[in-house]
Amino acid sequence: MSKSKNENLTKYLDKNVVYLFLVVFFISGSALAYRYYTDFPCDQINIDIKANDYRVGELIKFTDITEQGQSWEWDFGDSTDVSVTSQAFHIYKEPGEYSVRLLVNNSCEKTETIIIKEKKFVLDPTKIPNLIIPDSITVGQELKVIDNTKNAYSWEWRFGETANANATTRSATYVYEESGLKTITLVVNGDIQHIGKKRIRVYEKETPTAQIDAPIIEPERPIGWDIPYEPVLLMIKMKKSSWKILKYLTLANLI
Repeated sequence: MSKSKNENLTKYLDKNVVYLFLVVFFISGSALAYRYYTDFPCDQINIDIKANDYRVGELIKFTDITEQGQSWEWDFGDSTDVSVTSQAFHIYKEPGEYSVRLLVNNSCEKTETIIIKEKKFVLDPTKIPNLIIPDSITVGQELKVIDNTKNAYSWEWRFGETANANATTRSATYVYEESGLKTITLVVNGDIQHIGKKRIRVYEKETPTAQIDAPIIEPERPIGWDIPYEPVLLMIKMKKSSWKILKYLTLANLI
């Protein structure tokens, strides 16, 4: 009876020793892990940031390359939700300077500053108004224009002589007052990024010249010039004595 009781006591003590050992091991391991966890060197935090372009609308990749990281909290500085993974993606909606904060293992923190630029403008050729304008015109001549842009609701025509808009309707007319090379511009729906432009040469108005008839000048008659005179001899029957007198008179007239 005594022997059986001693054997049971020994088995009971052996189990308690094992349990005690396990408890001590667990506590020691937990303490060691906690110490290791809390003694994480904060100066080892390293953030890698990659993007094709740091602009509005561009996808940016944030990565924590710390070897001993166990938990993460990313704050991107734009009042958006935090990310809790070692690798995070983010898109900024407004340009500006942002402070990106990373909290590792709830104890170490690192901050990086990032500058986001305006969204890169890409010209859309389909939004540029197609201006049908003649190559040249004359001062005083009326120019007629019309816009055929789809879904247009506002227009601003400028014909190159004033800074202000000369017309705000779909079709317009204009008369140039000065000659020279002019630039016609059209803004549709207030989109100043897609402006239609075309140049036109304005020529001076031609002034008609009066036709003057030249006077007819008759040549002067040279002095001493006269129509030759040929006397007509009349055959008159007369006496010889009378013939001599007539001949004498005829010669006297010629002289």
